[in-house]
Amino acid sequence: MVSNVDTLQLEKLLGENGDIDFDALADWAYKTRLDGLGDFPRDILDDLEQLGACNMGPEFEWSRQDLRALLGKLRISSSS
Repeated sequence: MVSNVDTLQLEKLLGENGDIDFDALADWAYKTRLDGLGDFPRDILDDLEQLGACNMGPEFEWSRQDLRALLGKLRISSSS
């Protein structure tokens, strides 16, 4: 299960308006995926795996809207 600290970290990485630090976001996704291997549903693990590649180039970057959707899924998962 994802902790509130994890979702707060993602919120901080997203910020409100500025540029997204995709290097930091990829690091967060990789660590969060590894930490949650036994706890997350498969769809969230897949999302985190894809997000872990977001620093490999613009074609792998996620939109702020998609990142917010992931944040919502993580929150739902943490409350289950």
